[in-house]
Amino acid sequence: MSPTRGSRPAIDLSDLRPRELHEQARESWGAKLRRDKRARRVEIGHLCLLFESRETVLWQIQEVLRVESRSSAAHIQREIDEYTCLVPQPGRLTATLMIQSGGAEVGARLSRQIDRGLLSLEIGAWRCPCQQLQPRDDEPAAVHYVGFSIPEPAIRAMSTAAVWLRVDSTLDHHRVALPPTTRASLIATLAEAEANQSAAFIHSNQARKSTCLSW
Repeated sequence: MSPTRGSRPAIDLSDLRPRELHEQARESWGAKLRRDKRARRVEIGHLCLLFESRETVLWQIQEVLRVESRSSAAHIQREIDEYTCLVPQPGRLTATLMIQSGGAEVGARLSRQIDRGLLSLEIGAWRCPCQQLQPRDDEPAAVHYVGFSIPEPAIRAMSTAAVWLRVDSTLDHHRVALPPTTRASLIATLAEAEANQSAAFIHSNQARKSTCLSW
């Protein structure tokens, strides 16, 4: 599900910390995210999947800018545009998919199958296949950005139903149950995405009303 029309972007320039503030907070923030990511990382077959959150995406952008030492608004916006597809939305989980074993031939075959039912989440009776977000083709790559659209009934079922990550490829088939800590983290991510969109919608309406009153 895409953001409501008129809402603010998932991430914009005002969400990023100045370089000096990022350096001050980097050690404690990084330690927190490493703990969080342990619950959000799932290995299955040749693949490793890291489920993203708005916070993990913000961290990634801040770290890229830190390494590249560029501070122009145009460059920062390019980095935001690169990673913003990974910010979860209401009804959509996102993940960084890494092909971590099997060599170049296996990686190429798996890359071509991402949009063809390679990965899916099973939530009770619902099966939610992944969609490739970037790169937007099936060229071989070790890292891909993917999303899982989760219907509302499946979201409601996540707190009680078993949740599985499934791989169906021409090479092999795997199915692994997500532990309670991972399920809880993903439920929280979907709730946060819904709350963020609602807040953005309210902010947008207030801004429009203010503009009308000023006239």
